[in-house]
This record gives sequence, C-alpha cells and structure tokens, in this order.
Amino acid sequence: MSLKQKHSRKIIRFLLKLGIIYLVVIVLMAIFQRELMYFPWNSGRTPADMGLDNTEILTLTASDHIQLTAWHRPPASGYPLIIYFHGNGGDISFRGPKLTAFAESGFGFLILSYRGFGSSEGTPTEQGLYLDAQAAITYATQTLGYQPSQLMLYGESLGTGIAVEMATHHPVGAVILEAPYTSVTNRAAEIYYWAPVRWLIRDHYDSLSKITRINAPLLLFHGENDALIPIQHGKTLFEAAHQPKQAHFIPNTGHDDFDAALLVQHLQDFARNHQLIKSPTGGS
Repeated sequence: MSLKQKHSRKIIRFLLKLGIIYLVVIVLMAIFQRELMYFPWNSGRTPADMGLDNTEILTLTASDHIQLTAWHRPPASGYPLIIYFHGNGGDISFRGPKLTAFAESGFGFLILSYRGFGSSEGTPTEQGLYLDAQAAITYATQTLGYQPSQLMLYGESLGTGIAVEMATHHPVGAVILEAPYTSVTNRAAEIYYWAPVRWLIRDHYDSLSKITRINAPLLLFHGENDALIPIQHGKTLFEAAHQPKQAHFIPNTGHDDFDAALLVQHLQDFARNHQLIKSPTGGS
C-alpha cells in the first residue's frame, strides 16, 4: 500500500469518527432537548418570605389533572389583574422584586408555577404549559370573578410564547411581552446552527405565526444588550403585530436585568392610556 493510500485511509477514518461523534451529539440533543430548554427550581419560599402581604397560595388543577401552585394578590380598586407567565428557569419567588413593584403600584397578580416548577406536579412541555396557563385564566375568571377585560397577560422570556398563545383564545385587556422571541425554534436554530434543529425540536412556541391573531393592546419590552434573545426577535415580532401596540427597547439592558420600577412605570402609563386603570367611581 502506498503512502498516499495510507494517508487517504487515515483521513477517511478520521471523518468517520467525526461523523459518529456528530450523530451521537445530535441523538443526545434530541433525547434531552427539554432538559436544555427548561430549568425548574423549587426554592420553597413563600409570599411572606418575599415580603408580599395579602398574597395567597393557591392550588390550581389543569385539565389533565396536574396540580399547580400559584400566588394571587388582588389589585387595588380600579386596577387590573396581571396573569404572569415566567421564564424557563427558577420558580415564582425569583420574580419577587417584580411582584413587589406590581403590588406597590396597585396592580394585582396571579403568577403560575408551571408543571415541574416549584411545588407543581408534572414535567414541562409546550402543550402542558398551555394547559397550565389555561387553568390560571379559568381560575381568574370563573373562581376569582375577574372579567376578561380586567386581565393583562404578562409573558417573560419563555412565557411570552405562552402569553401570545393564550391571547389568541381569550379577549383580554392587554398583552405584555418582556424579552420575546419570534419562536423557540428560530432561536434554537441560531444557537445550534450546526444541528438540524428544525427537524428535531418538539416545543416550538411559534409566536410570530400567532401574533397577528391578537386583538388586545400590546406592550413590548426588550433590552438592547440582550444576548440570550437578541433584540431583533422583539423588533420582528413587534412589526408583525397589529395596532394598538407600543414598544420600549431599553438601552444598557440585558435579558435578566430590567429595572422593575421602570417597567411598572411604563406599564401604568400603558394601562391608563388604554383605560385599564379606572378611578373608584368608574371613570378613567
């Protein structure tokens, strides 16, 4: 065998090994993709631990019988209720500063711990989280007695896809999106550009295909320094949405470092402009 043939065989063996390693990585990504997407936590902290008074811990039941934990604090007179859909990591208590800002400004909140997060049962999937969100809206309207027009759906990061999905089915008062993506599939394809993500992914959260079906007023926040979900995702989603809509692209802000007081100030202005905050006598 010539030296050239030996060299060629070495190259072929190397490429075969490389191909096998690539296929193993792809298979592992396909199997464990939800472990790469969801990062649940259970801190065990209560509303009292977060300094939140007048806040009750609820147990909700999704339509597939999964038991879910949620926190509810009623709004001040004339204020709407924020139904909050959090991101893909941590638990309810991680949103303590924002919940405090809501409460101090008069907004009520119902924040849901998705299946597998906090003390909620189950394992997270896209369809499962939609069932969880539906359980929260159903509880707010049928048990707590809120009108749909009194509800503001607030999605944070992963939760923006859930808020968008729910808003296509419910005539709510407003939709708030913080650091949204066009779809999880699109963002995953950007991150794992070397893998056939679009063929493998199971949980898509395709907000861009749904955003035109939302008729509620839309408020969108995105940090200009967001490295996890680049700001172009928020801008693309905002451009596709119908009026009325408003966006704040915030300088010197990353994915997780929004100023809660600033967000709530914008939220109050937006709610007043759309007559979601009313005086005790019923005026705007």
